[in-house]
Amino acid sequence: MDWTHLGQVCLDALLPVLATVLTGVLTALAGLAIAYLRKKWGLQITAAQEDAIDAAILDGIEYAEEQARKRLKSGSGITTASDAKLDLAVTHAIMEMRRMGLPEMARDRIVALIEARIEQVRP
Repeated sequence: MDWTHLGQVCLDALLPVLATVLTGVLTALAGLAIAYLRKKWGLQITAAQEDAIDAAILDGIEYAEEQARKRLKSGSGITTASDAKLDLAVTHAIMEMRRMGLPEMARDRIVALIEARIEQVRP
């Protein structure tokens, strides 16, 4: 039995399920992270802006994870480093926020929002 093939089959079956579950969990916990950071930094944003920022942050995380999965599935066997995924997520979130017409946020604040979301889902 080829364990590599079996592992790949399991990975292919589990990744979509994990992505769906993580998206649900991230969405549920998103409001908590934004409320905490808003209180910490004294941000004054509307509920609509909060929802839009949350959507952009989640979209950035999902985009980075998708790109990492594509790279892994490409057959090269090369994984994407955490720093590279974080940079992809931040860049994509910034682009989404600009597209939505949201006020500019400092890159370190966006990094903090993304890291807060990721920390909430880690066991």
